[in-house]
Amino acid sequence: DKRTLPVTAAAAPIPESPSEGAPVRFRAAQGVILELLPGQEPGWAKVRHASGQQGYIRLRDVWGQ
Repeated sequence: DKRTLPVTAAAAPIPESPSEGAPVRFRAAQGVILELLPGQEPGWAKVRHASGQQGYIRLRDVWGQ
């Protein structure tokens, strides 16, 4: 079973590592559904976009954490 998280922020940055200063891999718009992956960090969720891009999103930017 895949777990998913809908983005609630207007445009959420998805950095390559769970850090405010990490390079951003991509941005996810509000309403985009991301797949939740193993490898969570406090305050962050590891996610994958339907295009295959992966990174971390702040939990405050998604619903369903």
